[in-house]
Amino acid sequence: MVPSRFSDTSAGAGLKFNGDSSTAGMVLIKGGAFLIGGDNSQADKDKYPKHKVAVSSFWMDASEVTNGEF
Repeated sequence: MVPSRFSDTSAGAGLKFNGDSSTAGMVLIKGGAFLIGGDNSQADKDKYPKHKVAVSSFWMDASEVTNGEF
């Protein structure tokens, strides 16, 4: 389960992590739906059937962060 702080309901409001509510240095990745899976003979057998997947919006750092920086 994805923590609620990364859901689209936290976009711009209520984002909290270790007491920090700042989104400075982060970008909002908008969620959406897409089709995934195989629909031709080039796909592996475990990629069938093609199906719809939905991903919620989430926040991501704009640049790489090392474990030490985190």
